[in-house]
Amino acid sequence: MTTFSEEAMKISENHRCIQKDSGKWNLPMNYCLFGVPPEKSFGWQPLKEVPWDSRGFYFYLGAQQEKLIEAFAQSHFPETIEFLALGNCSYNSGKKHDGLNYTYLVEMLSKATFPNLKEFDCGVWETFHNEDGLYPVLGDLTGFLNKMPILEKLRIHGGFELTKDLQFPKLNNIEVQLGEMGHSNRTISNKTLECLLNSRYSSLRELWIDVEFYNDNIIQYELTDIFLSGKFLPLLRKLEINGVFKKGEKKRLIESALGISMEIMHLQEMITIDEV
Repeated sequence: MTTFSEEAMKISENHRCIQKDSGKWNLPMNYCLFGVPPEKSFGWQPLKEVPWDSRGFYFYLGAQQEKLIEAFAQSHFPETIEFLALGNCSYNSGKKHDGLNYTYLVEMLSKATFPNLKEFDCGVWETFHNEDGLYPVLGDLTGFLNKMPILEKLRIHGGFELTKDLQFPKLNNIEVQLGEMGHSNRTISNKTLECLLNSRYSSLRELWIDVEFYNDNIIQYELTDIFLSGKFLPLLRKLEINGVFKKGEKKRLIESALGISMEIMHLQEMITIDEV
């Protein structure tokens, strides 16, 4: 079986690079990127070999990177890295509509553990050119996310599933987005939203949930009593929720213990079904 470094070198030289100086992105040194070309202004130099001590990886090759992700999951890197991004980018716009199902990639990564991971960006479409992205289907993230015990920042882009509540004692920022404006038909179920809202976030300060999507089957989302009580959100101060909710849900939120405790609350795009 080939190693992760061997699989990495099979990627075209025009789609692999390494951060070697601060550049425009100002990333930590030795962060490896796949799916983008070397670019001097960004500080991206050609990747000749994967440094053993790399602490961050950007996988921007969509779903068309099964062997690379399989090898990565079996390497030592999941145990040591602090940053992971899984997604696609505008450098691959020619394959924009291909490979939008990341379920297999998530399954492979779920076999590893990430004890030192602090930041995870899942399903992202990174825009380096002026165009909208398409977000993928991610599958069940429950087992995967529960293997990141010290995670501090979580971003989920695309349709996904949760089957159980999560526990993140150090998580301070969550962003959930189903897709770019006017380009998403991804959905999550009320059950998934319930698991997301009811999870224990003892350090969470900012929460942004955008469950707005664009098709004829409107899901009327509901907020949970546990979430509105603020029981598991003692430090939350900034909240933004977008999407279509059942009648009265916005009022429930504003008048809840959680709503009253908020210093900043953006609800312009939280629409209740009687407003549709």
